[in-house]
Amino acid sequence: LIPEEWDWMSCYHSSTSTTGSVICVLLLRLPREDQQLQKAQHFLKKTQTEDGGWPYRVGPDYKYGTDIASIDDVLQALIAMGEPKDSLVIQNAVSALQKNHEVWTEPIDASSVISILHMLGYPADHPWIRESVSNLMKAQQENGGWNWLGDFPTDPGMTLFCVEQLIAVKIVTIDELKKMYMQG
Repeated sequence: LIPEEWDWMSCYHSSTSTTGSVICVLLLRLPREDQQLQKAQHFLKKTQTEDGGWPYRVGPDYKYGTDIASIDDVLQALIAMGEPKDSLVIQNAVSALQKNHEVWTEPIDASSVISILHMLGYPADHPWIRESVSNLMKAQQENGGWNWLGDFPTDPGMTLFCVEQLIAVKIVTIDELKKMYMQG
């Protein structure tokens, strides 16, 4: 798939989020021991930031630091590759969530916090999950959907991700969603 002599780089400025997603897809057909998957995993581990998170992308002009949604994609990949949930890499990522607490009000971040904590086995009544659910409910648009952040219009992909997280922590059921969205 990827020539062995190439360093892992998913695009011009390598995206940690995309790399995580690519790993998860490739694992559907390739073993964890595949050399290219190992290179991608190494890339993710070496790009973990000082605060324990991951930037959206790696490159000289990216100055924004940790991106909560990227932490979600990276952890999914690392866990799928066999990273123990109690490893230092994972512990540092959870620490990064708290260090970047101020952004949890945005739907992309609140839903990603829920996804991460659920993936790591935190109970649905954990204070961080409850806070993120509350933030999601406050951010829900009049039409029932969610946007990524700020004043952007509702986005179907973001709405789906938010709904998936609410279902995962049993805040809402599929039947309740059908009633809400199938009215009128």
